[in-house]
Amino acid sequence: MRHIFILNPAAGKGNKLGLFEKKLRETAEAKALSYEIYHTDGVGDATHFVRERCESTSDTLRFYACGGDGTVNEVVSGVVGSENAEVAIVPIGTGNDFVRVLGKYEDFLDIEALLEAEAVPFDVLKWNGKYCVNMMNIGFDGEVAARASRAKHYVPSGLAYICGVVGEFFKMSSVKFRCVMDGEDLGEKQAQLSLYANGSFCGGGFRSAPYADLHDGLMDVCFIRPVSRLTLIRLIGEYKKGTHMLHKDAAKYFEYYKCSEVKLTFDKPQRVCIDGEIEECETLDLSVHRDAVRIVMPKGAASPYERIAESELVRMPV
Repeated sequence: MRHIFILNPAAGKGNKLGLFEKKLRETAEAKALSYEIYHTDGVGDATHFVRERCESTSDTLRFYACGGDGTVNEVVSGVVGSENAEVAIVPIGTGNDFVRVLGKYEDFLDIEALLEAEAVPFDVLKWNGKYCVNMMNIGFDGEVAARASRAKHYVPSGLAYICGVVGEFFKMSSVKFRCVMDGEDLGEKQAQLSLYANGSFCGGGFRSAPYADLHDGLMDVCFIRPVSRLTLIRLIGEYKKGTHMLHKDAAKYFEYYKCSEVKLTFDKPQRVCIDGEIEECETLDLSVHRDAVRIVMPKGAASPYERIAESELVRMPV
């Protein structure tokens, strides 16, 4: 097996990335690994590099995505469709929501444990011919992510999402779209927020898709109807904990679905947050790509979050 470490220079602050790389080399050489280290050079570079490596050999390759959710997305996007490749996640970025549901950060920062670990198949979402590993957010959440992406250059990463929430709170964006889900036309909708999830977390720990399962062949979809600022304040705590679908008035505010395909047509181009990165779309064609990528799971790794009992999912009348 060849071990290929993909380092995103934008993920490191100060000399932390340099120290990490030094330790990485020492570990790899001490174990006499066949390895290489690649530094990404801009958006999309990791995907192109990984895909070329996969296509150039039949040898087994293990790619280590060293960065945040955006780095994981790019590495996975390059691996999908390759039977000889698997992905290990080293969460050293500013946003590491996908790894939250897999296990504790310490499990995935232990390089020696990752070297010896086995890979497990996971689902990914396919959208407009591209891939999403964790979650897509549109509306309030998407705008917050866009603001947070800008804010993280000026404030600690843990505060960036909060800054985004505060900024968007005064705008309260909502989105209009037509939705077709598993072939059923749900008609025209307006949502303060909508999300399409493979994993459970976004925004640095908001458990917005509490019933998501990375192995079930389904995506979780949640629409939040337009609400007042006061209502948003009342709901935000439960939304962060992932208990919003257990709220006594959940049917009034939320729609929550599990499905395999969604097609959206917006009334105007919308900014969409995909694994923390922002793109603009007029339409979205989403589907689940089952067992599309093998993710390395350190021995003993388990999610630190108790699974929330799945009550009857709330569907608003259409």
